[in-house]
Amino acid sequence: MTDPVTAAVIVGLAASKFAEGAGGKAAEKLVEQLWGAIASRFQTKPKAAAELAKIDAAKGEAPDSAANVARVLDGEMFEDDEFRAKLEDLVQQIREKEPEREASISITINSSGANAVNTGQNQGTINYGK
Repeated sequence: MTDPVTAAVIVGLAASKFAEGAGGKAAEKLVEQLWGAIASRFQTKPKAAAELAKIDAAKGEAPDSAANVARVLDGEMFEDDEFRAKLEDLVQQIREKEPEREASISITINSSGANAVNTGQNQGTINYGK
């Protein structure tokens, strides 16, 4: 069974373009297209564009920015079915070319708690404690 295509999955997959040795050329081109579609959509949204730039500057290692982009992207996909379909199609193509690319997790822990964004099939245990 394939995981649903959520905004968090899309952002995580788009940010995988920064992963070293992330895989094949066909999948890389599709991930670049996914990143480009998001970046193009956010050109008129300064805050979202700034968060995307933070992800770019941090080479994909900006979980707070990724969460912010995912929230805005979720709204954009809700408002525009054609845009949603385009992103879902790119994700499906990436999954077909390179299913393991999507298996990643982003966890943000701060004084107010923990936020985990799972963007694929992950295994293991996470223990929180003081």
